[in-house]
Amino acid sequence: MLADVGIGALGGITGPLAAFPGAFVTIWCGMRGWDKVVQRSIYQPYILILQVSTLAVLSLVGERSVFNAEAAAYALPGLVGAYLGLQVFQRLTDVQFQRIVNLALIFSGLALAVK
Repeated sequence: MLADVGIGALGGITGPLAAFPGAFVTIWCGMRGWDKVVQRSIYQPYILILQVSTLAVLSLVGERSVFNAEAAAYALPGLVGAYLGLQVFQRLTDVQFQRIVNLALIFSGLALAVK
């Protein structure tokens, strides 16, 4: 239980810091050996709650609005990507899912480190 809280707190730090709240929770869920549906049922709501909370706080303390037409324009193709991602998710085995998630985490970590 204490480890779960610690992992959640790490995501709480990396969410506002780097817009990357799900990395620690995603890794943690994978280490628990849960199937792909259980993992997603944990970290998807976690990411949503943190992202919405961060947007709310940024809206309150930021000097400019975090909502604008340009952001909405980027979100529309993201919805298409989400639909396609769900189609792929349904076809993956648990092992394939874990490999893809791990590769995505490695590549995103490398991209952050290089930048």
